[in-house]
Amino acid sequence: MRGLGDGSKLWRVEVVLRVPERDSERNQQRLLEAVAAATTPMDADDVPRVPDVSSAWSYDIQPPHPDRSVGVACWVLSDSVGQAAETAWQVVETLTTEASLWDLRVIPREAILSAPSTGTPLTR
Repeated sequence: MRGLGDGSKLWRVEVVLRVPERDSERNQQRLLEAVAAATTPMDADDVPRVPDVSSAWSYDIQPPHPDRSVGVACWVLSDSVGQAAETAWQVVETLTTEASLWDLRVIPREAILSAPSTGTPLTR
């Protein structure tokens, strides 16, 4: 498992940026590659069944035309939710030029299921 930061708790951080539409596909790939390169091996007890680094997007609405969004989700070790957000933002912020923050979400590791068999399935 690879991620950013160091601390006592594991978080999943998703950062979504608003970018000019003309650069969205290129910037999405560059963002994923750069964050993946910034990650380091983590000494975690469990291995969540979620990719170390993956794409993220806005769940509410997309930025107004002519902009689009690009995003990245990654694991962060930190002692607090604020520190997790700051760690991810510091990495992503250095990679952007014409982008601005659209959305930033921090999810505690405990809120993410590890496998389809974890938890109680929904029934009718």
